[in-house]
Amino acid sequence: MQARYVATRAGHHVDTDQLEPDLVSAKLGLQSLTFNGITDLCPESVRAFRFYITGTLPPDCECVQAVPNSTSVSHIKHGVPEHHVSDLSPENLRSLSKLIQVDVHVFLHALALFERSIDNISDLTGKRIICSSRLADLKIQALRLCQEVSAQPQLCAF
Repeated sequence: MQARYVATRAGHHVDTDQLEPDLVSAKLGLQSLTFNGITDLCPESVRAFRFYITGTLPPDCECVQAVPNSTSVSHIKHGVPEHHVSDLSPENLRSLSKLIQVDVHVFLHALALFERSIDNISDLTGKRIICSSRLADLKIQALRLCQEVSAQPQLCAF
């Protein structure tokens, strides 16, 4: 569902012919963004954005293990009780899979673009602002999800 925001101008208000956005258009939309951050890697994304804006990194800005003390991250629950994907029935999972196939591929692409940005920052500064394990773990999770929900699992790659 998020892919529609980078693939079309319609967002949530789409005609039935745009319910599943075009993957190529969504990837091109991502590539046209000035900055691409990853919510799952929020501290690293904030630091990468800071570098993008200022061209510098603070001295303590290497291999972020956890959310820095200076960054406040909140999660708005909107009154929704705690839940997990394992709570869903197989039928609900199949239905959900149909809705997020393009989104998962777009996320993989966003992750690859973010990794390139991080590598570029590292080349320019000599600092690695993300621990390899955090990035590797997220890539494994994303690939696993892609292979579970995708109609074209052969496209699940970086």
